[in-house]
Amino acid sequence: MNSTVHNSTHGNAMSTCKGQELKILEHLQVYQWIPKIDVFPCAKWVPPLLHHIKINVDAAWSSSKATIAAIARDQHGLVLKACSIQLDASDPMVAEATAIRWALELASLEKF
Repeated sequence: MNSTVHNSTHGNAMSTCKGQELKILEHLQVYQWIPKIDVFPCAKWVPPLLHHIKINVDAAWSSSKATIAAIARDQHGLVLKACSIQLDASDPMVAEATAIRWALELASLEKF
């Protein structure tokens, strides 16, 4: 191929195609060695016991800012309360801990 471009010679089309085919096969062999990543099924919400309330919390953090959220549901999955707030947080662990504390305050305030 290079001699055709740089030396103005006419290459053999069949050998050029065969060379490209070998390169494609080489690339395919490399991809066959890439390990497959197991995908875990999505987590499924598990209801609380009868006459109990379950509060799920989460936090999203970026550059010292966080958004925390809480959702309270009964044993049937009925949403009793859902809320979120933005706040300053020094790192993701602080944001998660704040979300848990906030859920406890919510439970106390709502008499859950």
